[in-house]
Amino acid sequence: MIDVGALDTRLVEVQSALLASTINRAHNALQESLSLATSMIGLIGPCLEVGVNSEVAIHLEAANALWDQGEMASSIGMLQALDNPSLLKNQTIPVGRSNLLSKIGHRVSVARLEKADRIIERYLKPALRELKGKTGGSEPGEVFHQFAVFCDQQLQDPDGVEDLERLRKLSKNKADEVKFYNKLIAEAGSNTEKNRYRQDCSKAQTWLKLDEEELQRYISSREEFLRQCLENYLLALAASDEHDGNALRFSALWLEHSEEELANGAVSKHLDQVPSRKFAPLMNQLGSRLQDTNIKFQKLLFDLIMRICSEHPYHGMYQIYAGANGGNNPKDESAVSRKNATAKISSRLEKLPATAKIWAAVQTTNMYYCALAGEKDEQKYRTGRKISLKDSPAARSLHASFNKYHVPPPTMQIELSPDLDYSKVPYMLRLEPQMAIASGVSLPKIITAIGSNGAKFKQLVRY
Repeated sequence: MIDVGALDTRLVEVQSALLASTINRAHNALQESLSLATSMIGLIGPCLEVGVNSEVAIHLEAANALWDQGEMASSIGMLQALDNPSLLKNQTIPVGRSNLLSKIGHRVSVARLEKADRIIERYLKPALRELKGKTGGSEPGEVFHQFAVFCDQQLQDPDGVEDLERLRKLSKNKADEVKFYNKLIAEAGSNTEKNRYRQDCSKAQTWLKLDEEELQRYISSREEFLRQCLENYLLALAASDEHDGNALRFSALWLEHSEEELANGAVSKHLDQVPSRKFAPLMNQLGSRLQDTNIKFQKLLFDLIMRICSEHPYHGMYQIYAGANGGNNPKDESAVSRKNATAKISSRLEKLPATAKIWAAVQTTNMYYCALAGEKDEQKYRTGRKISLKDSPAARSLHASFNKYHVPPPTMQIELSPDLDYSKVPYMLRLEPQMAIASGVSLPKIITAIGSNGAKFKQLVRY
């Protein structure tokens, strides 16, 4: 009746079933997903009759459903059977081999069926080669993500951490033993004793050399996992928006290893390729690690924070203002260094044409907010009272500043803009005529700002 061919109807039928199964898995409806995946296998024959090659996509979804059910071996076996380049090439519903290989590698790792180095050589590196240099899009993002997660799991593996500590302890014990024998040789009273101690010392040195070689091999392996982990997390973040949660894990790992040259070298390769909006939600954590030094980590962090403040000013400038203008203990060298670093960023924001106007607006309104927070009058400001703005010089100044500086309410949730355009964000027009005094030692003021969109924004101003 609607003049649709058999090929199109079969294709829509399969795609709808695949989507339904994926949605069921996402909502943890595992039995429904497995039932759908099983029923789809019956569609392979009818689809082939009308020229729709969908067996790989159907078996892949069935393998995913089995995996979620805990059937690890069956799922991995199905995926390995699909790794046939000629079969993958002729599919109507395309399935990338790189994505398939990375998925197999991840699941083989979780099931502990093969050693880490074999998984890398057999699955993960071939998956990267299959991308043929492509770095943007859903498929490369998934491959980079799986590689990073695999390396991260190896770093966090309790058995691996325990082995590393065991090897360090063995090496230390052997080094102490060699030192002990050298002391005995020096104190020996006869040549016979010296010769015996030299023989024992030689054996201990042989074992020490073997232990140190094994320890160094293990350390080198973990360093390679760390490098690959950091690089692939960044590549996944740069490739697509499907794994933006990687930003948190990447930042934690980078900050943990911030003093290691290898980690900073890995980060420096790809950090500037990742959109700054993916790190903007972590501005508090990143800003807290700023220091006024010339080490590589601080240079990378400084540049990243500058990008966040320049491209997403309302997600980064407030933290910089607080850091540059907050009080700190002069005896706390770290706090002083952090303040100096934020002051440098502040100075640079003032000079950049792209940020100077916004920074001036944020900085000036913040100064008025701070003046209002610190304004005291024991006669007027009492808990529960309502005060007219006319009776507060600081409130009047803040209110007047909105005529000149159009800034969004600091308490408003602003969506991160992929195109870096914040020109349509609502800004504060005025304050309501009265403010209230809340309870507390500092007697915070409650003011209400009216936005250009007509919305009201209650704000608690306190020291």
